[in-house]
Amino acid sequence: MAQPVILPSFGAGELAPSMYGRVDLAKYHVGAARLRNYFVDYRGGASSRTGTQFVGQVKDSSTPNRLIPFQFNTQQTYALVFGNQSLRFVTNGGYVLEPTIAITGISKTNPVLITSPGHGYSNGDLVFLSGISGMTQLNQRYAVVTGAGANSYSLNDMYGVPLNTSNYGAYISGGTAARVYTLSTPYAGADLGLLKYTQSADTMTLVHPSYPPYTLKRQGNANWTLAAINFAPTTAAPTGVVATFQNRGTGTAYPNTQYGYVVTAIVRGVESLPSAIANTTSIALGQNVGAQNSIMWNAVTGATLYNIYRTQENLGSNVPQGALLGYIGSTTPAGTNSFIDDNILPDFTRCPPQAYNPFTTAGNPGCVTYYQQRQVFGGMANAPEQIDFSKSGDFFNMDYSIPSKDNDNIEITIASQQVNAIKHLVPMQSLIALTSNGAWKIDAGSGAAITPTQIQATPQAYNGCSDVPPLIINYDILYVQSKGSIVRDLSYNFYVNVFTGKDISLLANHLFYGHQIMEWCYAEEPFKLIWSVREDGILLSLTYLKEQDVYAWSHHDTAGLFKSICTISEGQENAVYVIVERLINGQYLQYIERFASRQMKADPTIGLPADASLAWCVDAGLQYPLTKPAATLTPTEVSTVPVVYGVHTIAGGQNYSSGTVITVTDETGVGAVLTPVISGGVIQSVTVVQQGSNYTNPTLTIIDPAGTGSGAAVQAILASPVPMTASAGVFGSANVGDVVRINGGMGTVLQVQNSQQILVNVTTPLTNTWPAVAGSWSITTPVSTIRGLDHLNGQTVSILADGNVAPPQVVVDGSITLDRPYSAITAGLPFTCQLQSLYLDIQGADGTIQSKRKTVPAVTVRMQDTRGLKAGPTFDNLVEIKERTTEPMGQPIKLFTGDQRIVLPASYNVPGQICIQQDYPLPSTILALIPEVVVGDTR
Repeated sequence: MAQPVILPSFGAGELAPSMYGRVDLAKYHVGAARLRNYFVDYRGGASSRTGTQFVGQVKDSSTPNRLIPFQFNTQQTYALVFGNQSLRFVTNGGYVLEPTIAITGISKTNPVLITSPGHGYSNGDLVFLSGISGMTQLNQRYAVVTGAGANSYSLNDMYGVPLNTSNYGAYISGGTAARVYTLSTPYAGADLGLLKYTQSADTMTLVHPSYPPYTLKRQGNANWTLAAINFAPTTAAPTGVVATFQNRGTGTAYPNTQYGYVVTAIVRGVESLPSAIANTTSIALGQNVGAQNSIMWNAVTGATLYNIYRTQENLGSNVPQGALLGYIGSTTPAGTNSFIDDNILPDFTRCPPQAYNPFTTAGNPGCVTYYQQRQVFGGMANAPEQIDFSKSGDFFNMDYSIPSKDNDNIEITIASQQVNAIKHLVPMQSLIALTSNGAWKIDAGSGAAITPTQIQATPQAYNGCSDVPPLIINYDILYVQSKGSIVRDLSYNFYVNVFTGKDISLLANHLFYGHQIMEWCYAEEPFKLIWSVREDGILLSLTYLKEQDVYAWSHHDTAGLFKSICTISEGQENAVYVIVERLINGQYLQYIERFASRQMKADPTIGLPADASLAWCVDAGLQYPLTKPAATLTPTEVSTVPVVYGVHTIAGGQNYSSGTVITVTDETGVGAVLTPVISGGVIQSVTVVQQGSNYTNPTLTIIDPAGTGSGAAVQAILASPVPMTASAGVFGSANVGDVVRINGGMGTVLQVQNSQQILVNVTTPLTNTWPAVAGSWSITTPVSTIRGLDHLNGQTVSILADGNVAPPQVVVDGSITLDRPYSAITAGLPFTCQLQSLYLDIQGADGTIQSKRKTVPAVTVRMQDTRGLKAGPTFDNLVEIKERTTEPMGQPIKLFTGDQRIVLPASYNVPGQICIQQDYPLPSTILALIPEVVVGDTR
């Protein structure tokens, strides 16, 4: 007799084959043997990953490219696309574009010729075309400028082929081109892997061992600057300093005494370097009562204070070269910028700053961060163990004083028994230096601020770090170990007073052995996932929630190789961008793509299932855009009972008399009254006198009392008509037949009553009748031809159309033709999702069943918002789950939440594994598997 066994979770992720015997581990019983294109949901179950949206092609696919995140504020975030000596910017799923330039003409030739007076474009520029009337095949396309003249240019497609418009529609008018905003950089593509960064507000600091440090500043959406850093105070030194003997006083002692003066300016608390020294000859101020020297200088913009420094008295001799200067006073800007020295004794414990650039001899820094209001640089090319802290609050000022001040530059070298090349600097409660051989804690001790005289470096863990930037998650540091094949966490251990951690890749070691992690990022919302790019183009995901002891790995692939990754905040989620290399039309091209949202608007609290039409389960895909008018739309009802809205006359027949009637019979419907319109004995049409109500499957019977009529055929058209009113005039007669999506429901426009009112046949009931504001509802014309897929020319794409899986199509000249019109369409490259359970383990009176042959005649799959699964004992022997239940033919099957039992092919084997596969462009979440097990070898 079959014994049901529940596999309640996959929270341990994909376990390595080396762990298959570890049934003594609790995580074995919540693990999986394979999670391909599934990730572990920290709330339970394993979910298929979303697909990716095509953003654009990189500037140069022949060299490495890299993504780096830039977050100016919560609304303005960018994925920086570094290429070979180039930089482009992506935000909200698209390239940042320059202002549009009008197009005045387009030829129907090969190659195309664009007329655009004074366009200003150069050969090689990437432009985006839109708003073209007539030759609509060019709209929403990227193309590369070639043959640029003063008032015209030609275009190449992304494969380098001249764009041929000879078979396109004729150009009518309008249209614009917008150049993709591109910045030049000094970084070669081959060097991008060691580029490291930190950011404060709108300024990012970039460092690399082979390049001087740079700042990247955002001044506008399409206005950025990249400049080498000048390591000097932000405050300019005063100029025009003049020292003059002003008042002899009462004596004449030591008439040839020499003095030297310098002045510094202070702007917003930052002191400048000293001015050029101003020397003067006077009598000895200390020997002559009332004697004075006057110091004057030019004003410094923004200065709120000036400090004056002086040498000691040099009786009868010149000021020596390099003489020490001490502080004698300060003054605020008032009238003339001047100061009177009437024998003020210099304070030689307080001297002016001295200019210092540590990178002149130590070489370019290899890492950078911020800590305690200082910018910190480390891992210099010629001094890999050296760390330099800027002055407090002045991030590019490395000046110091003799004797030192608390806010001076700090320079330390980590001294240990072996070379500890500094790879990363991580600001936590202390500054953590991750080196090639271990981790060091740098602070002043006891929570004090670091100063040049109060700083210490203490070794922590002796596990080296790679060049992959560490991730900070809550109070933990996650880093890739120095050989690139182990992932560790690091956090403060109160009991031993050190930062320590563990190997969190151990259970899934097969995903790392012989491989290297090249890049990674952390997408906290909504699934708390770390995405890692492996050197072979495979993408790994780690679900990490330490407080729940969740760290679960899985692996992901695509029709190509993942090359780079980053995440930025967009809306309520962390958007993940990737660079993927794909083989298209015989060329290896690198595309920028963004993982789609998995939000499908399900709300179990009100019984609202997820909307399958919102699923995005294809790669490098595009969606047919829904039209969202600028108005609020208010429905009067969520739905109505079906009525006979009209009658379709299939055949008019012949010889029908004027007394002919049409009767309506239905199991549930009542009240419909239909009258045929007859001319010459032929039924021309049928008038609906009364629509009736509650019809499900009506049968229309034609009765001719004369008995002469024959051959007519008519069919009832059912509808659930709901009036809807817009706050502005946004409707026209062309909207009849368009699909409206509003408040979780949808329907088709039956009638446009006026510019603000429509009658909608609601096919999926709405959840409520609240007014839907602009942007939250749509009205879209169904289409059967989709353009804009030029980046997938020659590829077979999977298609999800109105929640239905449409037949695959081959992209030809950027377009596909569907089997019928749809309104919500997503098309792109397919990928397969696979989940496989571990070897079945049941401990009983007869011991384990692991070595025994067994069969699983059936399995219950507990799922959420799922469709299109197959199940079986192996991936070569799968059974498709049939899911259509009560949905009318033509309407999409709803995503299912609950248990579904599947009878599996008979197969005795020792592992007793269950395989689940999803190869349709549909989502799936597996919460648990409940196999029914029959054990053989019982004696």
